[in-house]
Amino acid sequence: KLKACKVGVFVDAGYEEIMKQIDAFGLDMVQLHGRETPYECSRIASYIDVIKAFRFAENDHVEWMIKDFYDDADMFLFDTGVPAPKEERENKALHGGTGRKFNWNRLKGLRIDKPFFLSGGIEPTDARMVQDFMKDEVAKDLFVVDICSRFEIIPGVKDMEKVKAFIDELHT
Repeated sequence: KLKACKVGVFVDAGYEEIMKQIDAFGLDMVQLHGRETPYECSRIASYIDVIKAFRFAENDHVEWMIKDFYDDADMFLFDTGVPAPKEERENKALHGGTGRKFNWNRLKGLRIDKPFFLSGGIEPTDARMVQDFMKDEVAKDLFVVDICSRFEIIPGVKDMEKVKAFIDELHT
């Protein structure tokens, strides 16, 4: 039987704030989408399951970016990074929800060896592409296909017909 989990999504929130929200909302796990360090992930992971999100720009090296988090996060989430506007001085990126497609081929042939979420602009017509991706050895660790904004009627409200059609096509 499937169980719905409450997941808190945080971007650069402090430890105390995250702990407060976990207790206030009875969260089952947290997604960390900011610049958290392995130590910060580890502190939280000693209390609750942690999904560490990584946003990859075009030339980022996947294995290099995730290597320091293996012992400190329970799962990974792979998404597309979008550079911040030029007027921002720091090298920042938008934090999720950009709708830009993640190039899944960047994961092919890698050994992730940790459950991961496949994210980044997945749309209702991508079921065959997901099936093709699942044939690669790296997909043995695929835990979740994260479908978001492109399956929505309005922000935050899923079109359940699109979701059902996508799932049905994945299982054909």
